[in-house]
Amino acid sequence: MFPNPSLSQGCLSPTPLAAIHLFETMDMTAMPNVMIKKEATGILSFYIAKKDVEETVSHIEFDQADRWGGEFTLTDGSKYFIDPLPAPPSMPITLRARRA
Repeated sequence: MFPNPSLSQGCLSPTPLAAIHLFETMDMTAMPNVMIKKEATGILSFYIAKKDVEETVSHIEFDQADRWGGEFTLTDGSKYFIDPLPAPPSMPITLRARRA
């Protein structure tokens, strides 16, 4: 029934094939680490480590006391999405982002 002998002996639970397929097809390179820091002037700087690029944030989708994150628009026109946090974080912070 199971291709792995340890699974047939009940040692491990089988993983649904759909979950395995989803994991194998995920493009982990599309989610780079980014560092966001606040400059002395109060402007947010967005550093994309994988590309060694630093840009200024021109707009944040959610920038409130109870929700921070979402879509970030940079001054060069590119957009990234960071899962919203329940409150603004202390800076600097490193997060995972994906192209929006």
